[in-house]
Amino acid sequence: MPLGISSRAVLTAFRDARSEAERPARLLVSGPLAEQLARELAEGGVPDTVRLGGEVEGADAVVLVLAGEAAAPEVELARSANRAAVPVIGVQLDPAVNPDIPYVLATDVVPCPRGEGFPIDAIAGVLARRLGEQAAGLAAALPRLHDGVSRGLTRRAAHRNALLALLPLSRDAHLPVMTITQVRLALSLSVANGREVGSATAPDVGAVLAAAPALRALSRRVVLRAPMARRLVQAGVAYGATLAVGKASSLRATRD
Repeated sequence: MPLGISSRAVLTAFRDARSEAERPARLLVSGPLAEQLARELAEGGVPDTVRLGGEVEGADAVVLVLAGEAAAPEVELARSANRAAVPVIGVQLDPAVNPDIPYVLATDVVPCPRGEGFPIDAIAGVLARRLGEQAAGLAAALPRLHDGVSRGLTRRAAHRNALLALLPLSRDAHLPVMTITQVRLALSLSVANGREVGSATAPDVGAVLAAAPALRALSRRVVLRAPMARRLVQAGVAYGATLAVGKASSLRATRD
């Protein structure tokens, strides 16, 4: 394996991706116009993936639609989800209302401008940021989420690798972790496209591993004297390389 990457780490990534592909995905939608949003999300998807209202138990995430301030039942649903460690995504229909929702992070509230329809891609992006690799299963079951989740997973992995490159580690120490992050990204994008994890996805992982020495060589060419300046450039390299992995993996999965 290149860069000291262990076979166990790669096999674990395959195992986790296969488990995610086989796990039933569930999304709970509640609030005003929830029925319309649930219908749009479920279009062309696996039956029973989107549940309209009900208990939080068994849901991967909750999408809470609001037409103004959160009412008592909506606050209670968000509180229950918070206790169960289930992420809540808010969709605010009234742009004049303060986006703060009890038990919901402000960054997880998606505005829905009037007359523009539900922002499915934006909702998918927040799901990808909050759920990580788990969002790939939702995208596989709900094609309407696919593009937004794929972009969100790619950005999430790119940000993670860029932050890792900023850490004051010895030269090349962070590269194995970066490469495994890219392997997991490639596998997650395959899951999101509904591909079977196995021989069909092996070329994606092989391409990431084959590119790892090139990333190391490029990183070593950064010879700036100031440590912080060097790390900033390396972070940019890591970010761009991971975006490229996501783009290439998405193209291969779509082509297949």
